[in-house]
Amino acid sequence: MLQAIDLLHKAGYRFTITSITTGSHSSASKHYQGRAVDLALNFSAKPQQTYPEFASALAGRGATLVQCEKNGVKVNCAGGPVDHVHAEFP
Repeated sequence: MLQAIDLLHKAGYRFTITSITTGSHSSASKHYQGRAVDLALNFSAKPQQTYPEFASALAGRGATLVQCEKNGVKVNCAGGPVDHVHAEFP
């Protein structure tokens, strides 16, 4: 997971890690196993990046589940209001 995050940064994505093992998640969440991460794009650092592209990049770097979320609820990456991407790793 950390390697994927590092590769994303090296590829030019700018983001903030909003949660790895902390936060308010379901009791079975992979966050508490250290196998999930929430990432919010930093548009002030790189305005042209998009959530659909970012989600695809996460999937291409080993994430087994990638979904855009708003306030912890799954939303459409392309059309909905997104505040972060949730990604799970094996």
